[in-house]
Amino acid sequence: MDEERIESMQPQPPEAPAVPEKKQPQLWALLLIVILIGASMCGGGFLYRALSEKAKTPEELPSVNYTQTAADDFETAAEPAADAVDLTVFDGDGNPVRLSDRRGKIVIVNFWASWCRPCGKELPDFDAAYQTYGDRVDFMMVNLTQMEDDAQDGAALIDRLGLTFPVYFDTDGNAADRFDIQGIPVTLFLWPDGTVYQKRVGMLDYETLDLYIQTMIEAAG
Repeated sequence: MDEERIESMQPQPPEAPAVPEKKQPQLWALLLIVILIGASMCGGGFLYRALSEKAKTPEELPSVNYTQTAADDFETAAEPAADAVDLTVFDGDGNPVRLSDRRGKIVIVNFWASWCRPCGKELPDFDAAYQTYGDRVDFMMVNLTQMEDDAQDGAALIDRLGLTFPVYFDTDGNAADRFDIQGIPVTLFLWPDGTVYQKRVGMLDYETLDLYIQTMIEAAG
């Protein structure tokens, strides 16, 4: 036999088994899990800050699309605008009070409850705005009485804080249903003809209230 054939007949050493590649940790997957956990824990805080965000300048407020007619027209108008809103609440003596009776003035309607911590924080700012603009703007601070543990809780909070704005009570829940109130505080800014300028969900401070009110007063003339 020649040398090549003899060499091919010699037993060959077995091949070394392939070493499996070492899997690298899936860092991106771990990072995604951390992000999701953090979002679930902090998401509520982000949402709350978004809802209660301050408007720093008048330019940051929504644009005003409103044309004021003569003041006498508002004072004597027999029929409200077609898209004007209305609600009925009750004063401290149980007398019904209708929003439509306030035609002719800018109206701010705020929905609140005594157990709502953001409500309690913003109420003094609303009272300060009432002290400043109460002669030009009507404030309807509506307690969602049906949501209270006790019907007197709302009035008790107002007395404890020493607030002076007029307080009304949504004793049957119709006002909250009328404006689809899902969470509080909620504030409505209404033109003198009863149409809604803005609906704000979340806590407002005096600075933001002042900007809204001044913008509306200037636009309404």
